[in-house]
Amino acid sequence: MIEITKFLQQHSIYILTGFLFLWMARTRILARGYRLENICSRDAFQLLQKRSARTVFLDIRTKWELEREPRIKKSISIPLSELSTRMDEIKQLSSEKRLILVCRSGNRAKGAGVKLKRAGISDIYVLHGGMLSWKNANYPVTKIKTKSKPG
Repeated sequence: MIEITKFLQQHSIYILTGFLFLWMARTRILARGYRLENICSRDAFQLLQKRSARTVFLDIRTKWELEREPRIKKSISIPLSELSTRMDEIKQLSSEKRLILVCRSGNRAKGAGVKLKRAGISDIYVLHGGMLSWKNANYPVTKIKTKSKPG
């Protein structure tokens, strides 16, 4: 027992670093375990152009982000913080449809995808690179509503 305690004291920085690394990588690890697939902006845009009733873009960014940043046209906004409480609505949206999850860079969408897979929703894709890659490709977005200043 003394040897274990001594080992832990001598190597605590390495042990903590390992746990921190695993904590940070958990979403990626879970995404692989749940077989969560990415979709590139080009392929997602082609689906949007087809106006396929079989595809729904679900934007999970915060309300604060959506007030300041454009979004994909015809996307539905349900912030990540509301996914659990709006699961019935999401299941109804996804029945017989493919969900493409959108966030700023793609990282939060992976976590959301894992949560939705656990809830039994199967046809889910994560927009690889998120809105950053969508905007870099110059694909269509909504205009941001600016608040006019009283003058």
